[in-house]
This record gives sequence, C-alpha cells and structure tokens, in this order.
Amino acid sequence: MMGPLSPAAVVGVLVAVALLLVARNFQLLKRERSKVPLLAMRQALSAHRGGVMLITCIAILAVDFHAFPRKFAKVEAFGTGLMDAGVGSIVIATGFACGMKEAAAAGTAAAAAVGSSSSIASTNDASSQGGRIRRDIYRLFALAVLGLSRPLITSALNYQQHVGEYGVHWNFFLTLAALRGLTLFVPRAASGSAVTCGLLGTVVLAMHQWLLSNKNMTEYIHSENFRGSDFISANKEGIFSLPGYFALHLLGCACGAVLEETAGPSRIQLRAGQRRRVAGIVIGLWVAFFAVDRLIQPVSRRACNAAYVLWMLGLNTQSLALLASATAALPTQPLPTLLQAVNDSMLPTFLIANVLTGVLNMSIDTMNVGDWGARIIVLIYMAVVCLAAVVVQQLMGRGETSGMINKSGSGGRSLFRPITPYQPALWRRSLERNLS
Repeated sequence: MMGPLSPAAVVGVLVAVALLLVARNFQLLKRERSKVPLLAMRQALSAHRGGVMLITCIAILAVDFHAFPRKFAKVEAFGTGLMDAGVGSIVIATGFACGMKEAAAAGTAAAAAVGSSSSIASTNDASSQGGRIRRDIYRLFALAVLGLSRPLITSALNYQQHVGEYGVHWNFFLTLAALRGLTLFVPRAASGSAVTCGLLGTVVLAMHQWLLSNKNMTEYIHSENFRGSDFISANKEGIFSLPGYFALHLLGCACGAVLEETAGPSRIQLRAGQRRRVAGIVIGLWVAFFAVDRLIQPVSRRACNAAYVLWMLGLNTQSLALLASATAALPTQPLPTLLQAVNDSMLPTFLIANVLTGVLNMSIDTMNVGDWGARIIVLIYMAVVCLAAVVVQQLMGRGETSGMINKSGSGGRSLFRPITPYQPALWRRSLERNLS
C-alpha cells in the first residue's frame, strides 16, 4: 500500500507535471514559430546540440546498470564506444556554434563599417572586445568552481569515481574551464575565419600527435604505473588530453565558419553546389580519419589523439549535414520543444543529470537491478531531467531570441551558449545592437 507521499507517488506527480508543461510549451511555441523562416544550419545545430546532451544524460546513468550493453561504454585505451563520443561532441558543437556566429558577425560588421567612420568602428570593436574578455573570464571562473567542487563533494560523500577517465581530481568541468582559458588567447575575428582556425587547429593537433607517437606520451597517459601523488601525474589523462580538445574546438570553429556560408538566398534552403561542398567536407573528414586510424594511431579518447579528433569531426559534421538537409526539406517545421529547451540550458541540464545520477547510485545497487527495472528507472530519471530543462528554460527567460547574438555582444563564445533558429528581423536587430 503506497502512502500519499511515497516515492512512486511523487515521481508520478512530477512526470504528469512534466508532460503538461511540455505539451503546453509546445503548443505556445508552435503558434509563435510556425510562420518564422528558419536557417537550415542553425536549426540543425540546435537539434544536434540538444540531441547530444539528451543522449549524454541517458548514458551517464544507464551505464551503471547491467542492462546497458558494455559495447556502448567508454573504452579504456584504444577503440570507440557510444560514450566516447560524448565529451568530444559537446566540445565540437561549441566550436560549430562559435564559428557560425563569429563568421556571421564578422560579415555584418564589415558591411556596417562601410557606412561608418573607421574611428567609431574601432571604438565600438574595442569596447565589445573588452566586454567579451570580462565575460569569458567570469565563465571560466564559474566552470573552474564547478570543476574544483566536484572532487571535494565526491570525496566527502565517498562517491566512487573512475580515475582512469580524467584523473584523480580532474573532470569534465575542468576540461571545459581550461578550454575557456585557452580560447581567451584566440582573437575574436580569428574564431570566425575558417582558414585561421583550420591552420591553428591543424598545427596544435600535429604537435600533440607527434608527442603521443614519438615521446611515449600515449603510454604515459594509458598506464597506471605512471600515476603518482603529485597533481600532474595524478591527473595525467585530463591534463595531457587538453591540446587535443583545444585542436578539436579550433577545427570545429573552422567547420562552423564554412557551414555558415551554406545558406541559400532565402536563408532557408541549401543550394545544390553548397550541398556538394558540405558532402565533400564530410567525405574528406572520414577519409582522413580512416587513414590516421590505420596508419598513425588508433582512436584514443583518453589521449584525445588525432584519430579521435577526426572521428569527432566526421561524426558530428555528418550528423549536422543530415539534420540541415532534413530542415531544408521541411523549412516550416519548428524545432521540437524538448530539443530547444535542452539546447537553451545545456549546462544546467547536465548538472541536474549528474546530481540525479549521483543520488540514484547512492540509493540503489544499480548492478543488481533487473533489465526492466533499469529501463523504468532511466525512463523516470529522463522525464525529470527533461522537465528540469523546460523549467530552467522558462526561468531563464529564453524564448525565441535565446540563441542569437545577445545584447552583451559575446558572439557565441560560451561553451554552453544556445544557438537557435534564424529569425531575420530579430537576428539583424541583435547584430545592430552589438555594433552600436
């Protein structure tokens, strides 16, 4: 006999409220967006980012159950699994967004500068640059606080963690914080240049792979024999994979800048020549991946080697291209509300999923739960995560303008900044505010 405040009753109420909110939100947004033209690549990127985060949230809990196929779990040394694609996909999706936004902003700024004096343009650019640096430092600090807090909390709760993934103290948030710090040294204009980002990313990746292949860095990262008590050797996986992730971000920016040019004259469709261009990029990335994987070094997520970077580039660019093709074929269809909500609140969604995963792991012996029990638990967990994403989106006040260049003029540099469908008038006014 279940009491009125039993866990099952509480979960049932939460799921019911989630369904009602999602249904209501979907109806409202459908009416608002049904007649708004969408930019295929931006719509596709919103769907891609939302989908990647949802799959990541599912996997971080599901992997703790016996029902989860082990072939989908993270690989210890060389090879690929579903969960190996998680952190790389989030990093490259950030690169895509940054490249697209900076390329669009650069084009608009150049056009605006033609009709204004050089001194005014220079003053506005300097002011925007200073504000961007301050905001980037603030976000770096926020991510660093999250990253430093996590090992303290897990240690206080005696929560089990796998040190072979990032290290003893290192974690995903510290990787993002470090990437934030590294991107401070990349000029804003360079982030929107496919050539500049492509060359810089290639140089960083080549140097990183040379160290992995010729200086025994791969063995150092993979072997537990080299783990010491000092901070660097205790966290060797997280620290020495950073150059690879930085290269992945830069190459993602390059791809984003190229993909920004794939919008047709109506900014809805993809022209035939541009579809061939995108297809050529995808094929080229996959050819490069197979060549590096076979001839230089197999994929290693822990080392974030060249094969892993190319795998992430090929996989995510292909996904984005397919989503853009589908969006161009159905230009009047709005983005599903759930994907939009997750895209608008990626970091809060990921934080909530991590907290719920920790609570469930401390409350349940997950490895002894049956297959159907595991499925039901994951289903309820995801219902709560999705509800939280929708609620956070509403509380943050992010509606149809959420993914555009905002009043602060940050230009999409945030590691978790949303990127949403193109809306001509609002996008144009937002850019004008940036330049004023």
